[in-house]
Amino acid sequence: SQGQLAAVRSGKWKFHLKPPRRRGRPKKDEPKLTGSQLFDLTADIGEKTNVAGKNPEVVKRLAKLLEEFDKELKANIRPPGKA
Repeated sequence: SQGQLAAVRSGKWKFHLKPPRRRGRPKKDEPKLTGSQLFDLTADIGEKTNVAGKNPEVVKRLAKLLEEFDKELKANIRPPGKA
């Protein structure tokens, strides 16, 4: 979604979070992103086979990395035109 980091790559892995499917306004306690996909780019350059279920430790590591990157980006945001 706009303004939300949703993918990260580490070595051969690409991890992607999908926005939730919902109707109407999001609930206050609803997670901003749910679901995940993990691709082994050395074996699947076209990203056709989600291997998240077979690699839970990689998913966990990359989800944490994605969260850390997102927090850092948000903490360092500047208004347009400011250096």
